[in-house]
Amino acid sequence: FSSCRGCPGDKVTLTPGTSRQSACLCPTGAYTDETGACRACRQGFYCPVVGATDGTKCNDTYTTVGIGAKSELQCVCEGQTLTAAGEVKPGMYDAGFLEELQSRADGTSNDTLA
Repeated sequence: FSSCRGCPGDKVTLTPGTSRQSACLCPTGAYTDETGACRACRQGFYCPVVGATDGTKCNDTYTTVGIGAKSELQCVCEGQTLTAAGEVKPGMYDAGFLEELQSRADGTSNDTLA
């Protein structure tokens, strides 16, 4: 038996006990660039899955506060920012956004936002 080795860079594996370095993938919040390196998901995009090859664009008029977003819930109205606690600062809203996300989570909507 050989000793376990860590994945290069920030890469992770989906399951423990993986036996090949090729199973090392970029974590959520990052995508694999053309050289195979992990890059933080660009502003205005989110990378919700391990091993993403590109980010998913936020809905029109939405962006992310910075880079490395992992979820569509990190997309906010353009010009909106987050507090130090990670909560969206008040002042802008989209009444349909959270309701649409909830209906998709409940399985009651076939619409996609991105």
